[in-house]
Amino acid sequence: MFDEHDPETGFAVGFALAVAIFVALFTIGVALFVTNPQRPAPAAALATPLAPIKVYFGVGEALMPAEAGARLASVIAVAHADAGRKIVISGYHDQTGDASFNAELAKQRAYVVRDFFRAAGIADDRIVLDKPQETTGGADDREARRVEVMLQ
Repeated sequence: MFDEHDPETGFAVGFALAVAIFVALFTIGVALFVTNPQRPAPAAALATPLAPIKVYFGVGEALMPAEAGARLASVIAVAHADAGRKIVISGYHDQTGDASFNAELAKQRAYVVRDFFRAAGIADDRIVLDKPQETTGGADDREARRVEVMLQ
């Protein structure tokens, strides 16, 4: 018989309740997705390229900034809706210091952005990395520490 004070019975009832809730939520989620699929964007909206999106990095850093994900979400949405478009990523650096170090840092920043798109499910053959670009800004110039993303 059921004894609510027995530890084994209490665990079994709790586990069964957790499984039942999970199954119910999963079923509701599947039903919503099947009855309400996301509609692709109209072809006219996909035909116009987005303006370049800039991701700014810290001095000497190649770590993805926290706010970059929200900026790049529109690119991901369009890329998923139109499989024929490519994402072009260009890393920039300044003229201060060692040129080869700066070019490598710009490349590493571009790789970080590329990996972000990969994690979002964009295939490698749709991601194009440009060679590092030099800007006229100094080391403290934010524009010199950027990666630009464009859709083609």
